[in-house]
Amino acid sequence: MINNYIKNTKFNMSNRLKFIKLLVFVFVLCLINISYSNAACDFDGLGIGEKSSDAEGTFGEAITENNIGVIIVIPEEACPGENLEDVSVQIIISGDEIAGFRFELDSLELDNQDNEQFLYQYVVRNYGPIEGSERKNWTGHKIWQIFDQEVLYRKSFFLKRLEEELIVTNSKHRDAFVDYDPDLDEPEEEQ
Repeated sequence: MINNYIKNTKFNMSNRLKFIKLLVFVFVLCLINISYSNAACDFDGLGIGEKSSDAEGTFGEAITENNIGVIIVIPEEACPGENLEDVSVQIIISGDEIAGFRFELDSLELDNQDNEQFLYQYVVRNYGPIEGSERKNWTGHKIWQIFDQEVLYRKSFFLKRLEEELIVTNSKHRDAFVDYDPDLDEPEEEQ
């Protein structure tokens, strides 16, 4: 009787061990999937909130205006294999920290047959579908909260030209993108 108990116990322990190994394996796969899903443009491992000197050491010196710095990055360096050649890719710096990343596209005409919407496709692949955007002439915006990141995608047409923008930041640094906006010119003072 004791031999049967020992045999059954070994069998149960063996199954439990296999089950625990399987759970650990699934957990590790989930972690890898989560971290890989938004890592297509990894900016050489740089993240929001890290020191701006790390970004400048990797991608070059920032152009600074009103305490907001901009580093223009070659798309293939930050996003290898993502087909974002026509997209302006920027690292935005606030003070001495990386405030986030901005992707802009405003060079394609609406009627252009070559309009492949590469930035839109990148956004859908990495952040998820946008409800109602199935039509090629869709305009609007979508905001995602992914862990501590805030992701904003905007698509519009202006004077028959496609304008797309993707901003990846967090709540601490979001104001840097308003302060930086080159379209918000300060009114000139009269003398």
